[in-house]
Amino acid sequence: MQHLIDDLRACASAGIWHAALALALSVPDICGGYDAPNAGSRARFVNWWNRHMAQKLVPTGARPLDARDIYALRCAMLHEGKGNIERQRARVAVAEFAFIRPPDGLVMHYNTFNNQLVLQVDLFCEQICRGAEEWLAIPGNARKVEAEPMMQVFDMRKGGFFRF
Repeated sequence: MQHLIDDLRACASAGIWHAALALALSVPDICGGYDAPNAGSRARFVNWWNRHMAQKLVPTGARPLDARDIYALRCAMLHEGKGNIERQRARVAVAEFAFIRPPDGLVMHYNTFNNQLVLQVDLFCEQICRGAEEWLAIPGNARKVEAEPMMQVFDMRKGGFFRF
């Protein structure tokens, strides 16, 4: 799991924003799959988000995003490449998401503009990284990941990628 978090941070640091967003929106599915392997993707995502992300993303005093809206964003982004979630069945309140690159010297995160929820892509990705790391630190979660390893991209120069 940590290798995905590291890859997400590397994409964000390099400004590879779409890859970073795609990976960030996949992390709740992956972690949720370890928590509830028999649940459907939507249920896993929503439950994991509510337990590990709901309060992290929003500024103090702001209303948290409904996990179903984030799941709708995940579906729209990963399957259609879109931020508009109006046609997504999971959608509850938000009509469209817009992500902005980090502006010099400013934070423009979690604002509404032209009926869009505007999120700063680097902050969104980092918050998901932190949520995943906190989840991984919960006793037993690292063992779950070790017991059922995730797909890896192996470096053939280092060997050891075949399983017998």
